[in-house]
Amino acid sequence: MTRPSNTSAVAQFVFEEISIRGLLLQSGREFPSATTAICGEPVSGSWWSHPQSGLIHWVLEELDDHPDLISAKLINGKQTFIHQVLWPSLVVIGMARERWQVEKLSPLAKSLLRKANTGIFRLDGFKSALDGNPSESIRVLERRLLVHTQEIHTDQGKHTKLVQSWAHWSLTVNPEKSWLLPSIGLAKADFESAVSGYAVKLPW
Repeated sequence: MTRPSNTSAVAQFVFEEISIRGLLLQSGREFPSATTAICGEPVSGSWWSHPQSGLIHWVLEELDDHPDLISAKLINGKQTFIHQVLWPSLVVIGMARERWQVEKLSPLAKSLLRKANTGIFRLDGFKSALDGNPSESIRVLERRLLVHTQEIHTDQGKHTKLVQSWAHWSLTVNPEKSWLLPSIGLAKADFESAVSGYAVKLPW
């Protein structure tokens, strides 16, 4: 897929939108999204069928690699770009282990969470005799903001995920531990304020 010449300019425009709001859906109509910003109008259905799908693909790739952005399943369980100004609040929530996060986790999900707490690992290298699908269990952990994941391409041309705890991830981006971490209540309030006025759900 040819990379459009205006990819970086459009990616910068979308990044500025994220900087203003603090977060932006990757794709969707229920909240301001990257795909809407790219196309200038809401995108119905899968953006892969949109006439500007090539531009969307490359802009999202560039945003995924932006050092000041991270993505997590935040708004309505969908992938959401989050600006670094909200990273301390995200880490506090991810490490809180509140009831909505840990209640009724399957044994396999608990095993994956324990593994994430020891450091970063590739999902395709995870082995367990427990019942269940590791990919499905990881999606549960993602929706509960218990782990940070990053999708990667393997040498075999497949997709897998790098998985780690938020505590581990925060040390890679904040090695000097210079963040002032808010209380869990203030951390939630940061995100609730960012989505105020929209009929959307946050994980908690």
